Amino acid sequence: IMALTDIILTIPQFPLLAVLAGFISLSSLTFLGVLLGLLSWPSLLRAVRSQALSLKQRDFVEAARALDLGMWHIVFRELVPNMMPYIVVSFALAMTGAVYAQAGLVFLGLVPISADNWSVMTQLAWVRGAIFYKDSVWYIMAPIL
Repeated sequence: IMALTDIILTIPQFPLLAVLAGFISLSSLTFLGVLLGLLSWPSLLRAVRSQALSLKQRDFVEAARALDLGMWHIVFRELVPNMMPYIVVSFALAMTGAVYAQAGLVFLGLVPISADNWSVMTQLAWVRGAIFYKDSVWYIMAPIL
């Protein structure tokens, strides 16, 4: 699995998405989300694996092994709760990256426009030239706020 992870990590995500959008119709938001998810899991996997290997050496895991609690108990009751803050933060950062990737694809015209996302608002401001005026900062800031 780690070899596959390394291969996926070496491929730049956004250019790959742009090429795929040229060949495959990414009109479904669900399909685009699945595709973004398939491309963004390797970084989380490497980080969680390294953290699990680090936690495996801690005293509380050794105590759980000494009590013969079982592998599933150790994983879900000892390791996962200690990794959960990192997993939540990594998930939030991955979601931010996915939103930016979708914004870039819509901005480049590779994904159909729907009126309910930040990329459409930014692209419409760009096309209409409103982004170049000093009062137009709200076109970009409104979706963030």
